[in-house]
Amino acid sequence: MILDGEKIMESSKYQEVETERLHPNSWNPFSMKPETLEELVQDVLQRGIQYPITVRPCKCEMIPGGHYEIIDGEHRYIAATDRRIDSKSITCKIEEKDDIEARLETINLNRLRGDRIQERFEKLIMELESKYSLSKEQIAKGFHMRLDALQMELKPVTMHASQTPKIELKARGKAYSVSARLHSRKEFEFISKIMRSVMEKDECDEGSALMAIFQEYEKSA
Repeated sequence: MILDGEKIMESSKYQEVETERLHPNSWNPFSMKPETLEELVQDVLQRGIQYPITVRPCKCEMIPGGHYEIIDGEHRYIAATDRRIDSKSITCKIEEKDDIEARLETINLNRLRGDRIQERFEKLIMELESKYSLSKEQIAKGFHMRLDALQMELKPVTMHASQTPKIELKARGKAYSVSARLHSRKEFEFISKIMRSVMEKDECDEGSALMAIFQEYEKSA
């Protein structure tokens, strides 16, 4: 297993594989919103699967006979097997990957385009550490990340109730501060998203910023 980024010779080939011989992996921490998945289904209905999915030969006994585990392309597989499409086969890129390589590749191919489920991501990191004896430094290299960046993605934002952090809001050269007591990374990301949205407007003041936060909060509740 190579974790330092050097090139290795891989045995891979493209092949049409029956969908009944494919199954998703158990570690993928990425999901797709229902509306986005529906858009993908509609695209597949019109154009078919545009990019092969990446799989590896699977040694488990989930399916009798030769079958493959999906490394990348789980949602394309889900779309292709939707009852409205019901594809009998999918073009696959078959790669010989060990357990560590398969997990790292799933992350690397989806980090910038998938909606990550934080609990699954943390579980995967713990598995790489405990089961496969990888250090955080090795995992970060495998993800093509800096160690501090990985640690930030794993570290929850926790604040004491007495703390009142401020988010800076800039509009037309002016800066407004909106105070909020945040106790989790989810809340921090929620407020940050609204701030970015408000900052895109031509005119803004502190009152409208707060109103936007409350309105979005009510929608998500």
